[in-house]
Amino acid sequence: MKRKIFLLTLISGMSIAWIFAGYTPAVAGGGCYSNRDLNGEYIFNLVEVRTETFPIPGTNYCDHTGVVNFDGVSAATVTDTRRCSLTGLVTEAASLTYSVNCDGSLVIDEPVDPNPVHGQIVNRGHGILLDGTTKTNPNSLIFHGIAMQR
Repeated sequence: MKRKIFLLTLISGMSIAWIFAGYTPAVAGGGCYSNRDLNGEYIFNLVEVRTETFPIPGTNYCDHTGVVNFDGVSAATVTDTRRCSLTGLVTEAASLTYSVNCDGSLVIDEPVDPNPVHGQIVNRGHGILLDGTTKTNPNSLIFHGIAMQR
């Protein structure tokens, strides 16, 4: 009987240890995410499909690649090169603002675009999943991508 209790205790203890060994809080220290969790240079790639009315009407398929630099406070700069089926190759730079929620969700705003980009911090701030769930423009059909800290 003592042997069975010992084995049961040992197996239970090892199981709990394995569970906790694989557990790491989403944020270092187990707290909330904040703007400080986005700091430094991130390279990104995203896909956008949108309906164009000008200069060439139709569906425009674009892939974007670039670099965004977050300051850890609320400002960022981006250099974006996009290759689109209708409008060709375009490179632009812009200033952005961003806001991070406690759960790691975030919104990135560009002053000249009324449609912010939604995202989710992953890998303790080393990556961002980007999506267009906050885009209200009906011409924006698909918008999703990923950014990884360099």
